Amino acid sequence: MKRLINKIIDVLFTDEYYIARTNVNSSLSMIINFIWALSKIMAGIMTRVYLICVSGFFTLGLGLCKIIYFYGRKNNQNPHRDILKMATVLLLSSLSYGAYMIVLLYFPEEPTDYGLIVSLIITIVAFFKLYFSISGIRKMRKQKEPLVMGIKGVNLSGALANLVLTQSCLFFIIRSDINLHILSIVNAIMGIIAALVSVLISIGMYRLAHNIKIKDNSNN
Repeated sequence: MKRLINKIIDVLFTDEYYIARTNVNSSLSMIINFIWALSKIMAGIMTRVYLICVSGFFTLGLGLCKIIYFYGRKNNQNPHRDILKMATVLLLSSLSYGAYMIVLLYFPEEPTDYGLIVSLIITIVAFFKLYFSISGIRKMRKQKEPLVMGIKGVNLSGALANLVLTQSCLFFIIRSDINLHILSIVNAIMGIIAALVSVLISIGMYRLAHNIKIKDNSNN
């Protein structure tokens, strides 16, 4: 019995286990990501809240990164090219997201009350996405698999963007006397920070791809 327990522990704490679990989680996350993105876009259109729409389109960009990762792991032929694609999609998505937030900073919108149920759903999903992103990064911190490192960065970018929407919803849940004009500016500042972090992550992925190419050239 002791030998069986030790064997299970050895399996659960190997890098191969974390990679396999990351592949499964990414496949499920890819599907959930698109459903979540489309739901936010539809909710934004129905409520005429552009912040939700922009967040939904950003999530679609991250979903494309997950597709690139999924097929990259499946083919396992050119990680340098796959990471470059992921970095490019993340960079363009982050710049677009950040551009909207800059406009929002100078031309604040009056946020719409999403309602208690919608606010709670967005808050819970965002916190779960943040938790799993950070948890995955922590567990894979010693793993040198390039694509795994890239997808964790993508997940973190998505979690940060969701937090922007979350804090807006939380204000409506616990609000007393909130200046909606100021809240819009706070949303913009938080969004700009999230966009900047995502841009830095994409730059790090470019650097990672560059290092992989140098390593492959030296081996050849």
